[in-house]
Amino acid sequence: MNITVIGAGNMGAAFVKQLTRAGHKVAVTARNLDKAQAVAASNPGASAVVIGNAAAQADAVGSEYGSARARIGGGNGLSLVQVASGRRPCARRG
Repeated sequence: MNITVIGAGNMGAAFVKQLTRAGHKVAVTARNLDKAQAVAASNPGASAVVIGNAAAQADAVGSEYGSARARIGGGNGLSLVQVASGRRPCARRG
């Protein structure tokens, strides 16, 4: 399966690692392309892509971001899997 992961932080990197180990072809993208490239380089079977092209070859997309569908240009029928941790955002103290 061709899977795109949006996000190259701790969760995104963990998903890329497990998905490539399972034999999937994984594309990873992030706001910071250098981070996406580092995650891809650490996981054979993964590649970094520019966010605008993220869904071009994907069967499914995993993201922590609810607004991901608008960012990736996914077509009809593309599965978008929300992979948020479930934690509530922490309030910042001023």
